[in-house]
Amino acid sequence: MDDPLFFDREHLYGDESGGYPDNAERFTEFSRVAIEFMKRIWLPDVVHCHDWQSALVPLLLRTQHASDPAVRSLPTIFTIHNLGYQGLFPGRHFGAAGAGSLFRTNALEFYGRVDFLKGGLISADYLTTVSRKYAKEIQTPEYGWVWME
Repeated sequence: MDDPLFFDREHLYGDESGGYPDNAERFTEFSRVAIEFMKRIWLPDVVHCHDWQSALVPLLLRTQHASDPAVRSLPTIFTIHNLGYQGLFPGRHFGAAGAGSLFRTNALEFYGRVDFLKGGLISADYLTTVSRKYAKEIQTPEYGWVWME
C-alpha cells in the first residue's frame, strides 16, 4: 500500500511520545485496502488477522461488505497476541476514519471509545491466541483486563 502520509514513518505504531494520533485512520485505511486487494488481486481461502491493527477486516467484511459476493462468505480467523493492546481511540475522532457507522455498542463502541480489538473479537468466525496458555491467562482477572480510565 502506498500512502506516504499515513505509512512513510520511522516507526510503525508511534514514537517515543506514544502512538500516532491518527492511528485509527491509518489502520482503518489499511483494513479497507486489504479488503480491496482481496477483491481485485488475490482472493484467499481464509482471512487471518492479528491484533487490533487488522481487527477491522473481519468487521468490515461482515458489515460494509456483507452483500459483496466476492468477499461476503470468506471465513475469518482473528488471533490475539496481546490483549493489553486493544486499539482504543477517542470516539469523537472516529468519524474521520470513515467507519463512523460502526461506532455502536454491537460493533466498535466501548464505553464511549472506539475499540478495534472488539471489532475483531465480535465479528471473526474463529478466535485464536498465540498459545493455549495465553488463552487461559486472558480468561483471568489479572490478564483479561478491561481498559477503563
